[in-house]
Amino acid sequence: MARFPHVCVVLIILGAFFHGAAFAQQTRTMSSKHVVLQFPAEREILGRELSPEAERCYDYVNRATNGGLPRNITVALDWNASESSWNFRTGRVAIGMNQPEAIADTRKFLRHNLIYGIARLGLINLSKGAQREDTEFLFEGMAEILTHEYTHSTRSLDAAWATAKLLDETGRLGFSNQRVWSEFSVGKKNHRNAAPGITFLLTQREIDRGRLMKFFEALQKNSLLKALNLAFRAPVAEIEAVWLKKVRSYEIPEEITIQNTDAPILLKVAQEAAGGRAVRLNLFIKDRDGDIYPENIFVRDSRSGKTFQAQDAAPEKDNEENEESLFSVIIPVDDDCPAGNYTFQVIMIDDIGNLRQSNGTYSVVSGQ
Repeated sequence: MARFPHVCVVLIILGAFFHGAAFAQQTRTMSSKHVVLQFPAEREILGRELSPEAERCYDYVNRATNGGLPRNITVALDWNASESSWNFRTGRVAIGMNQPEAIADTRKFLRHNLIYGIARLGLINLSKGAQREDTEFLFEGMAEILTHEYTHSTRSLDAAWATAKLLDETGRLGFSNQRVWSEFSVGKKNHRNAAPGITFLLTQREIDRGRLMKFFEALQKNSLLKALNLAFRAPVAEIEAVWLKKVRSYEIPEEITIQNTDAPILLKVAQEAAGGRAVRLNLFIKDRDGDIYPENIFVRDSRSGKTFQAQDAAPEKDNEENEESLFSVIIPVDDDCPAGNYTFQVIMIDDIGNLRQSNGTYSVVSGQ
């Protein structure tokens, strides 16, 4: 019995040794003409599948950015990281795989983020690192455009126009808003935050397709406003006005369907008082994929003509397959507002671009 502690020590030492050896050998690499792909050893099958795709992504982005990529790049898949990064000086893209979307569908997540990451690297390299607080919304928008065009999923970009229009209605669209990226995005990467850049760049591409890459090149030595002026050959106020006019002329459809089974559904609306005469609308929304967020839910109030963005609330599950989430919107009511029923419109846009609308009514009572 006295020997057992020594045996345990030996086993612990051997375990640590083999663990260390395994850790040292855990990374595999596969190389193609321009891309070195790095991935954990236990993901070798996935790495072998992905390597040819990485080379095709490289070729596409390099053409789209007028040779913007370095001659050789590295793409690393990191299951310990939750964030992705791009370094144009080292030519390295790191894709953070520790995310719910990657766990739910690894191949779908990688198909999107592989091309997205390489696109970001190409744009950053083309501009020689001009990705900054005030330019981030345009890097985000252009990377999403290239990603969806490569994957033949440009239908997902349609809802960006609806999102941009609703942001405009809430006073959050325009260069002055998007240039303060950390405040506008609140550190999130999602459909809503990409919409301003997507719609601005698509507007300019309709005028002259060649201007977009000239703009990113112009950022090398110029401020955002100067680069806009040089690339698009007009005063910044005029450039912005053209963009906003196009967004404001967009008619939001009743629905946009990317994947019908995943589209959000408004189950019910419950009204309650919210202090003074304000009305709180509690929105119960079923979203199978869990990719509907408060920043992508808007309520248009027909009485005031104003648009409000939803706020998050505690999610509730109704069963294992479908998720019911609760969001809320507070609609202010003036003291002199007559009692009665008033209509509202709920517009829901999930993160893959499904859009659904629903209508309802709320009540204002005397002395509320």
